[in-house]
Amino acid sequence: MPYKVAQQSNVRVLREYIPILMTQKRLLSGLRAQIVAAAKGIPAYSLLKMIPGVGEITAASILAEIGNITLFPTAKQLVAFAGLDPSVCQSGRFEADKNKLSKRGSGYLRKALYQAASAGVRVTGKGPVNPLLHDYYSRKVAEGKKKMVALPATSSKLLRIIYGVWRKNESFKLD
Repeated sequence: MPYKVAQQSNVRVLREYIPILMTQKRLLSGLRAQIVAAAKGIPAYSLLKMIPGVGEITAASILAEIGNITLFPTAKQLVAFAGLDPSVCQSGRFEADKNKLSKRGSGYLRKALYQAASAGVRVTGKGPVNPLLHDYYSRKVAEGKKKMVALPATSSKLLRIIYGVWRKNESFKLD
């Protein structure tokens, strides 16, 4: 009997939360539309969206986090800004066998790049979403890297691609 009462109260609570969740979903949809509308006014937005794996919100996030690309004279500096550069652990004669990501930069940018790289390496019925990223990722895995090491490396590769596309103001080409 107590089980049935608990179940009924759970159903009642869930019924109260459904309209709240639906309202939140509508608000989120509206915010996404505003973000995309604002990003469309930035010329680099359309360039970033041409890169397979980079969606509307991801492109807007990358633009927002990087800001002015001219602040980064080299792709290496942008990679460091994103925290995708390796941190070197050494002291005196000691030198660590494995290096980790520095993660000293923008976590939001890293997350957006990670999501775009994950989407880019995915294989659909038509083949890889982004053959360039897929080949790079596959090569890293074939070298013996773990998938969770290869994907951040692929994120770094994607950021270097983004840097080139944005700085040169040219659309992405697979060749």
